[in-house]
Formats: sequence, C-alpha cells, structure tokens
Amino acid sequence: MNRIILSCFIVILLPIAARAETPLALSPKTLFQGDAVVVSFSKNPRSATFDGAAISVFPYAGAYRAVFGVSATKPPGAYVLRVDFADGTVQEQTVAVRAKKFPLVVLGIPEKLGLTPTGLVNKLQTEKVILDEIFGKKAENVFFSSQFGLALADNRRVGSVFGEIRQTGETQIRHMGTDFTAKKGAAVGAINAGLVRKAYVDAVYGNSVIVDHGQGIFSFYIHLDTIRVKEGAALKKGSLVGTVGNTGYAETPHLHLSIKINGVSVDPISFVRNLQ
Repeated sequence: MNRIILSCFIVILLPIAARAETPLALSPKTLFQGDAVVVSFSKNPRSATFDGAAISVFPYAGAYRAVFGVSATKPPGAYVLRVDFADGTVQEQTVAVRAKKFPLVVLGIPEKLGLTPTGLVNKLQTEKVILDEIFGKKAENVFFSSQFGLALADNRRVGSVFGEIRQTGETQIRHMGTDFTAKKGAAVGAINAGLVRKAYVDAVYGNSVIVDHGQGIFSFYIHLDTIRVKEGAALKKGSLVGTVGNTGYAETPHLHLSIKINGVSVDPISFVRNLQ
C-alpha cells in the first residue's frame, strides 16, 4: 500500500512545463471608447499597428512601449493589434473595444462670442483643419523621459468629462477633452517635457497652447487667462504654460486639457493613468 501511495505522489509532483511568456501586455486590459492604450513588451518590437493603422513604438523607462488612442466614436467590436518584433516574429492579438456611455448635456453659447450654433460649428470646423495639420506631424524624437502628470496643483475637480455630448440648439458637439475647475489665475503646468508648437488666441478656444511630446503625442491647453510660453520653447515637466481662465467658449474659469495620440483624442485621465 505504501508503495502505491508513493507512486501516486511521484506522478503528482512531476514538473509541469512552463508556459511561453506572452511578448506583449495591454494597459488597460479592457478597452473602452476614448481610452489611451499602452502596450508593454517583453522583447524589442520593430513596428506595430492597431486596426491596420501604424501606432507609435518608442523606448521608455528602460524598455519599449507602444501607445495608441481609441476614438470616442470608434464602433464597438473586435480589432487586430499586430506587432512585428526585431527577431522576425509577429504577434497578432484580437482586442475588443467596448461601448462607453457618454453624458449628454444642454449647453448654450456665451453672449460674448456673438455666435449662433451654426456659426459655432463653422468656427470649430475651420479651426479643426488647422489643428489636424499640427497634430498630424509626428516627431520621431521622444522629448519626455518621466511619467506624465496632470496640469494643475489640484486636479480633483472635474467640471466636464471627456467625450461629453453637448447639445447646442439642434447641434451636438463632442467635448474632446477634460475640464478641470480651478480659480482664475491658477498655474497651468506642462504635463511632461516637450516643445511648444503653437501659442495663440482663438475666438472659440481662447488663449491656447499646444505642446508636442514626441511620437505623435500632444497636449492642448485652452481657455487660458494668460499664455506664459512662446512657440518653439522647450519645456520641462511642470513648466509654466499659462494660467487658468475663461477665454473663448467658456463662462467660468477652468482648464480644458486635451490629449492627442497620432491625431486621435483620448481621455487625459486615462492617458496619464496608463502610461506608467
């Protein structure tokens, strides 16, 4: 009897073959519309695509990362993430994008703008053409070497969330950023190192600054009271960009912060949380 029991234990204790290490991991693991997605690798990648479009791959924190945005309007469904590695291997992974329910709010137009809903949409469309040209220029450099942060000393008060649908008259406008409520004149810092690509005044966005962080990643600060940088300036993380205001399409002081990844707007809070 003892011999039989011993044999059973020998069988149970036989080593189990180790599973092959997965060469990539996603953060977040579950993707929703509007998310910023970061891919970590266990070996060096050469290039990557999501849904057939090239995504940024760059060295960061002693390893490689890829980052891409899931548009707030991307249809829910299954999409392919493909990575070509330096050793010649290829990994394809099917990634599910889930629907996110964005709030709908009714919002008027400040009298100071002197615009009808149609006029507001036309202004936004005109500005979009200019912005798309800027956001479409990808610097191969990586200007940052540390984690991203948010722009204010206190970022706890969110006035409007990313992706909010704003009903203005018969028109619906997507809010492609996050509004952080703060006192007028509060300091606005760069969320990471980068180059100032544009510092300007717009009728709708007010006093605005665009910072290029490299690899197609941009931060966009709007409705500022004052602008404290010049175009072409190299910024460090936390450098003073400007101060909180309510210029342009804004009635109360707040910072509107947008993040673009290769032209796709993503939730700034999701972006900062996932790119660690």
